[in-house]
Amino acid sequence: PVTKLLLRATPHAAAAMPGNGCIAVAVSTREQRLDLPPADAPPDVSSLDEPDQRQLARPPAPRWRDAYSLRLLHCGSWLSLSAYPLREDEWVMCMKLLHIRDDLTKVTSARLVVGTAIQAGEDNVCGGRLLIFDVDKAGAAAARAG
Repeated sequence: PVTKLLLRATPHAAAAMPGNGCIAVAVSTREQRLDLPPADAPPDVSSLDEPDQRQLARPPAPRWRDAYSLRLLHCGSWLSLSAYPLREDEWVMCMKLLHIRDDLTKVTSARLVVGTAIQAGEDNVCGGRLLIFDVDKAGAAAARAG
C-alpha cells in the first residue's frame, strides 16, 4: 500500500474526484439497535429450578445493525471534510463519479451518484434511492480546508 488510513469503519465503495482533490468513501459501522424495548431489571433466577426456566428468564441478546454513511476525505491530509449519514437500514450498493449534462444550461458537471437499497424484511419489497451530490461544492469546501 502507498498509504494507510484508519477509518474506524468498514469501507464499501470509493470514488476519486481528481478535479478537486477529494475521495468519497462509503463506510459502515456496527450500532446496537435501539428499537427493542428496554430491558427491565434482571429477574431473580435463583428461585428457578429448571435450566430451561433460567434460560427463558434472561433478557434478550442485543441486536446490531450496519449504519452506513458517506464521507468526503481530502487527498493530501486525509481529513474528513464532510459526512452524510444514510437512513436506518439503508445500504450503499454502488457509487460512481459521473459527468452529467444539464438540459437547461447545456453544461456538463461532475456529480457523485450513490445507489442505495433499503431493506424492509424478507416479506416486503425492498426500495432504494439514487443520491446525486454536487462535486463542485465539495471541491470548494476542500479548497477552503487546505
